[in-house]
Parts: sequence; C-alpha cells; structure tokens
Amino acid sequence: MTPKGTQVLAGFGHAFAHAWELVFPAVAVPLARDLGMPFSEAVALGFVLYLLFGLGAPLAGWLADRWGGARVLVAGLVLGG
Repeated sequence: MTPKGTQVLAGFGHAFAHAWELVFPAVAVPLARDLGMPFSEAVALGFVLYLLFGLGAPLAGWLADRWGGARVLVAGLVLGG
C-alpha cells in the first residue's frame, strides 16, 4: 500500500473509531430498557468497553511496528466491524 493510501486508511479508521464512540451513549438507554438492567449498569458497561479500547491502543501500536501499519489498520477495521 502506498504511503498516501495508508494515510487515507488511517484517517477513515480514526473517523470510524470516533463515530463508534459516539454511538454507545445513544444506544445505552434502549439497551438498558431492552435488557432490563438499570441505566447505571449500561453506562458502567460502556466505561469498561471504552477502557478496553484505550488499553488496546498500545498493543495496536506495537503490532503496527512489527506487522506494518496498513495490515493492523485493515485488521482493526475488519474485526471492529
């Protein structure tokens, strides 16, 4: 993949990551209602997911150094979907 292609892919990946971060708060209310859980538990679940996402970032960087950024970006987008 060309450096320009990798930059475009990284830009899309970054945009999608932020988009998905914004989706969970909107889904927390119906999720809590449909699963019969208190809203506070749904928000706590969101916190755990955001924490795992953040803690996974250094691992993604480490993998990108070893396997190449484009491969890790594609794998992250595919697995995230």
